[in-house]
Amino acid sequence: MGGYASSEKVRGGFSSRCGCSLFFDPIHHDWIGVAMGAFDTPRETHLAGVRQNER
Repeated sequence: MGGYASSEKVRGGFSSRCGCSLFFDPIHHDWIGVAMGAFDTPRETHLAGVRQNER
């Protein structure tokens, strides 16, 4: 996995094998966004902390 500063406010993460985007991490926040489509098989994952107006 690789990472980079995509801006002064956000860090991005990607696969060093294929280059696909895996996550974004807003600096100064206590959460990250994960690219759920990057997983090969279904997992028992659940959305947490999603606000109704952010969907």
